[in-house]
Amino acid sequence: MFCINCGKELKDTARFCPFCGNRIEAPAAEVKTEAKEDVKETAKEISAAVDTAEKKADIEPKTSVTVEEEAPVQIKAEPVVEMPVQEKPEEKPFKAAENVKAEQPVKKAEKKKAAKKPESAKKGGKAAVIAAAAVAVAGAALAVPFYIMPSMEYAKADTAMTEGRYAEAYEIFNGLEDFKDSTDRAFEALYADASDKMNTGDYGGAIEVFSLIPDYSDSASLVQQCRFRLAEADLAAGEYEKAASAFKAMGWVPSLPM
Repeated sequence: MFCINCGKELKDTARFCPFCGNRIEAPAAEVKTEAKEDVKETAKEISAAVDTAEKKADIEPKTSVTVEEEAPVQIKAEPVVEMPVQEKPEEKPFKAAENVKAEQPVKKAEKKKAAKKPESAKKGGKAAVIAAAAVAVAGAALAVPFYIMPSMEYAKADTAMTEGRYAEAYEIFNGLEDFKDSTDRAFEALYADASDKMNTGDYGGAIEVFSLIPDYSDSASLVQQCRFRLAEADLAAGEYEKAASAFKAMGWVPSLPM
């Protein structure tokens, strides 16, 4: 039961609010019941008194007095103000000790697995290192015939060119084929060798080498120059027929003295 004035909760038997002093009116049903009980009690007391008096006077008992029940008192009940009820916070279920004990072996197993992970990770790391090393070794093995050795040969041919060993340089560059610019360097070595022979008077050897690279630089023109030098040498040596034949082959006829 609640006070209609301040809304405080009261005992069901309270007649006044201990918080605000307001008088508490009992519900109509309760007043009606109490009135009936009071009338019945009064009727019983009157009947008992009559019986006692009749016994003392030695007279016949009279008809018991009938007491009409009072009409129920109607009490207008004031509206009760309903106070908002606060919801209780949701209580989390408490884990029993058995559940906690059951979870402990699982946690221990997880710790063991976690302890084993570093070992597997170490094994995996070692395997990765070994695999990387194997790849590196394989790459190095492939690089030896395809890059390292050709690079060494290329450097050797370049040194031979610098030192004037053109024939040797040509053989090395020609053997390297498509490595870097080996093909062009081989032509360069032949041209240098032929030019060296021409400068030293070996016109026959120069013609032979220049003829190997007729389209390289001015090789064709230098071949003609070498042939002319040979014809001049034959003419100087008194080999007129040989000189005349050489000059004629070149398309040049010298004017003879009259």
